[in-house]
Amino acid sequence: MPQENHKQELVALDWYTLTNLPDIPPERMQLRQLADEDFRQKLRKFLPESLRLAFDHPDQATDDQYRQIFQRLDRLIIVEAESMGPRLLQSDVVVSRLMKWSDELENGAYLLQKFGEAMVRGAKIRRGQGRGKIEGAEWYRFKEDAVEELKTVQQRLRAAAGATSIRIIDGSWSRIEAVLDENPSAFPRLYQNRESLKLFCYSSPELCTSFASGAEKPARFFDQWGGHSENFDPEYFRQEVSRTRHSHKSSGY
Repeated sequence: MPQENHKQELVALDWYTLTNLPDIPPERMQLRQLADEDFRQKLRKFLPESLRLAFDHPDQATDDQYRQIFQRLDRLIIVEAESMGPRLLQSDVVVSRLMKWSDELENGAYLLQKFGEAMVRGAKIRRGQGRGKIEGAEWYRFKEDAVEELKTVQQRLRAAAGATSIRIIDGSWSRIEAVLDENPSAFPRLYQNRESLKLFCYSSPELCTSFASGAEKPARFFDQWGGHSENFDPEYFRQEVSRTRHSHKSSGY
C-alpha cells in the first residue's frame, strides 16, 4: 500500500520538464524515488479526509478502507495518464498497480483499456491532433464546482496581495498552487486537475496573471483553461459544456 513518509521533506517534481531519462543509474534511481514520493502526495491529497488517517497509518486501516484507497488510486492513475502521459511510468507505485490490473484484478483489463485510451487521448491533444471528449452531465457539474473553487482561490489571492501591498504581476501559478496546497480538501476539482491547470498557466501566463489579479472572471478563466486542455476554441468549449447540462450520460471511467 502506498505510504507517505512525513519525516522527509516534501517533494515537488515538475513532471513537464521531464523530457529525457537520466543516463547515470544513480540519477535514474533518484528520479524514480522523487516520482514515487510526488505521486504518493498526490494520492493522499486526492483522498477524502476520512481516508487520510488510514493512508497515514495502514496498520490501523480496515479492509474496507484499503479497498476504497485502492479504488481512488486506480481512478487517479487514469486521470493523471491523460495529462502526464508516459512520465507517469517513472513511479513504481503506478507500475506496480498496472501489474495488479494486468495479472489479478477482475476489472483489470477494463482499467488498462481506460488507461491506454487516456494516454492516447493526451498525446493527440498535446500534438494538436485530437480533442477531448465533452459529453455527459458530469462536465456541467464539474464546471459548476470548479468555477466556485476558482472564485475562492481568486478571493484568497486578492486578499493576500492586498494585505502585503504586492501586485500580482508574475509567479501567478506558484501563488495559485500555494492556495491549493494550503487546503486541498477545499478544492477537490482543482486539485484533481492541478497538472492540467499548471500546464495551462505555464502556456498562458498572461491569462493566469489576469485571473490572479482579479481582472479575469473565474468562469471565463475556466473556459480558457478547458479549451486549451481539450484542444477546443474557448467559446466552443463553453457551449459544449453548457449543452451537457441535460445529458444523462456519465463521463466517469
